[in-house]
Amino acid sequence: MSKRVAILGCGLGIGGVIRSLKEAGHKVIGLDSDPLAPGLYQCDIARPVPPTYSNAFLNQLIDVCIKERVDVLFPVTDDSVLFLSKNADILNKNSIGHLLPSDKVVELVINKFKFYSTLESANVPVAKFKIPESKDDVVKFIESVGLPVCFKKEVGSRGQGFVKVSILKNALKEYEHDPRRIICEFLPGSEYEVEAVYDKAGRLVTMTPRKKLEYKLELGLTLKSVTIHSEELCRLVEEAIKTIGGWAGPCSVELKESFDGEPKIIEMNPRFVTPTYLLTSAGVNIPDISTKLALNQTINDIKTQNSAKKGIYLTRMLKDVTLTETRF
Repeated sequence: MSKRVAILGCGLGIGGVIRSLKEAGHKVIGLDSDPLAPGLYQCDIARPVPPTYSNAFLNQLIDVCIKERVDVLFPVTDDSVLFLSKNADILNKNSIGHLLPSDKVVELVINKFKFYSTLESANVPVAKFKIPESKDDVVKFIESVGLPVCFKKEVGSRGQGFVKVSILKNALKEYEHDPRRIICEFLPGSEYEVEAVYDKAGRLVTMTPRKKLEYKLELGLTLKSVTIHSEELCRLVEEAIKTIGGWAGPCSVELKESFDGEPKIIEMNPRFVTPTYLLTSAGVNIPDISTKLALNQTINDIKTQNSAKKGIYLTRMLKDVTLTETRF
């Protein structure tokens, strides 16, 4: 049955989520503070909302959702997922459907140091990591893992602040530039991502891995990818989700292989990801499934692991859109 689904955050790469919802028969309302947000021009309706850090954000968001008769609201950026998870009771009071994890778990997964530490304590394989407190710490870490290494922001998404360095003096310069970043071992092997959806009770509904074939760090986008089946990757992701305390809603976990071919977890995204339409094409429409779960509908006839058809490829092209006026 067709629903009115609002997407909060219509930036680059969200088109696959919008396309998946529209192909399932839903009407999509795009919400953003930027009138030139590219996803707005794929939505049926576009409405302005303030940035999440604005004091006016929540009241105006609720007003827009009520006015547009929104059945389900999906935040698609890390900060908006965290904000709405903290204010889920207000969505409930206004009869706005949602599928959100607890704010405590969201805070954990978007902080890479806390996320890695939690997994490491349970022996879930993660890249070796440290927040160095001095140049000596950087040197000792590199002596233990070897070069190259990479630096990452403690809190950040889509590759923000990521730098790979292969020379010790450059590593020390990176530390001086931003001492609060995490230093990690560099994993040179194949990279994977596992998309999953959990229901409101924390039960796994669907999970499918894919192999990344090309990723553009500057855009924060996977450009080429292929669906695969892997019991090992699904097992690792389920173990990670259990370790952090469970989940509700869509998410994805990224893994990369070490020199010896061992997959290690490098990140978790608490939301839909940009290659979502690949899984839709492979038979698993995660945005539609999430919409039904948000409205407490039952999902039938789907495997919980390796749900999508394997061997379906994604290659992404960027399309220019010219306008005579903006949506708002």
